[in-house]
Amino acid sequence: MLNPPRKPRVFIVSSTETHLVSEVIKNCVKRHAEVVPWYLDSVWKHGDFILQVLLEQAPKYDFAVIIFAQDDKTISRGNEAYAPRDNVIFEAGLFMAHLGHKRTFIVTPKEQNLKILSDLAGLVLLSYDEPTPTSGLQGALKSVCDKICTEINNKKSVAPRSLLALARAVLEKLTPRSINCLLSSGNPENKFQYLILRWIWNLPGA
Repeated sequence: MLNPPRKPRVFIVSSTETHLVSEVIKNCVKRHAEVVPWYLDSVWKHGDFILQVLLEQAPKYDFAVIIFAQDDKTISRGNEAYAPRDNVIFEAGLFMAHLGHKRTFIVTPKEQNLKILSDLAGLVLLSYDEPTPTSGLQGALKSVCDKICTEINNKKSVAPRSLLALARAVLEKLTPRSINCLLSSGNPENKFQYLILRWIWNLPGA
């Protein structure tokens, strides 16, 4: 019997100050995916080197949510502005490099003097309005959460790199003649194996 497909895995990056934003997004997305916020104890072990842990964590996830906020005051070319925490920006780049920009969701508040890296110019961010007494933080983030969940359901999991490499290696060695022989051999198992390889090849991340 085939095992049911695993849930996509989502890693959430935020500063300590945006912990509540992270919690709201986690509680919304966990219906559709396995969600791991950066502050979960199981992510870190005593004696770990932070950068090494992050490099090891990135391949384990299918999506990342990065929360930008007015964490630190900066002065750039004489202009004062607020910017996300440095490590949050770094981790946005790390996950974007591994997963791609379409699987890395950057969440930011609307209408704030927030300094965003020029390298991200043109990238559509997921922005939310300031919470009101009526909406609360959960209501303010509803649209963002809905968009993230929709993207997760549409894209699902990334195929493991080793599996993609295996499928690619096998398919590249097959000539048109050998493929015809496989499909016309009358053995349904041969055809099934070939179709599985093609399916793996076309998975997200291939």
